[in-house]
Amino acid sequence: MVTGASSGIGAALARELAIAGWDLLVTARREQRLLVQQQELEEKHGVRVTVHAADLANPDDRAGLLAAIDTIPGGAACLVHAAGSAAWDRFEQLDPVQEGRRVSVATTATVELVGQVWPGILARDDGLLIIVSSLAAWQPTPYMATYAAGKAFQRSFAEALGAEAAAAGSSARVLALCPGPVDTEFAWVAGTQPLAERVPVLKPVELARETLKRAGAHKGSVAYVPGWRNRVSATAAAVLPRGLVTRISERNHRPR
Repeated sequence: MVTGASSGIGAALARELAIAGWDLLVTARREQRLLVQQQELEEKHGVRVTVHAADLANPDDRAGLLAAIDTIPGGAACLVHAAGSAAWDRFEQLDPVQEGRRVSVATTATVELVGQVWPGILARDDGLLIIVSSLAAWQPTPYMATYAAGKAFQRSFAEALGAEAAAAGSSARVLALCPGPVDTEFAWVAGTQPLAERVPVLKPVELARETLKRAGAHKGSVAYVPGWRNRVSATAAAVLPRGLVTRISERNHRPR
């Protein structure tokens, strides 16, 4: 199952999984995009693609999606949770209701979806969990405060589950994908195009391929930061004083 599958990282990962021969349950808010994707993947790669449109910030939609997961024969062997959004501005200028919805996708929806499929993933030799976090998970991010906080939750959650799986002797592979800026419509929706112009931007197809390669190898940390510049940034954020990291982050993300 792939969430956020209608565009960006989610769409790229869904395509790479289809190329690898996985049948898919894809979900996002935009059903028409999912239907186009369904036709393309089924015709090109001979897999079965089931579409279930849902807004993961909506409890009723989440309940419907959980029910759809229950209908998967044998249960879901893989979950890619790529759904998410952000807004870039001073917090007092943002809509607190929308910010709360974004946090619910990163936290409540993550827990509910993973909770539904985790026992089955643990039990399978090919079980795979990929949670799309962000480089922002490594530091507080002023002007995108709730986004970074939600991504930090996702990273921590995935790392904890990876440790539990290893301790249980499970073959399940767990990855917290923590990319920097990626060339998707995310920046246009969030209004962060000026930020993306300041740093190198990853391509979603290349990112998806490297992510699945990394997950297949199952080496190193559960948190995967693609790109050497991003890894340097994450390492610096981990070792420098927290207050200094936050001040640097504020300067780098300050609206101009």
